[in-house]
Amino acid sequence: MLRAVEVARAAPIVEKAAPAEALASVACSVADVCAARDRCAHVYRLAAEGARLEHEARAGFAPLLAEIEQKVARPGQADRLRLLEEQADHAKAQVEAAGAALPACDDAVAAMRRAHAL
Repeated sequence: MLRAVEVARAAPIVEKAAPAEALASVACSVADVCAARDRCAHVYRLAAEGARLEHEARAGFAPLLAEIEQKVARPGQADRLRLLEEQADHAKAQVEAAGAALPACDDAVAAMRRAHAL
């Protein structure tokens, strides 16, 4: 489980989804180990989802902004821009939530290490 945490931690944010899922699937039978696994998997899933949403929002903004700059925006583009802005805001919130939850992951892993002399 510790190896899976380290792999997820070390992965670039845009590549955290697979290590987060691998961490979440690690078998455990001891309550504190399972809690550490679950907290950390949650953190890295949030980070991965935020990065994915941010990437999608950025990819959607570029062509839309180019159209707006060329003053050829089609009807409905304002709605699309609003949705992309909402998606970008949601992505930012996901990444911030991951950052806020990271200390709980670190604390759980540290407590597990102490309890099991790892």
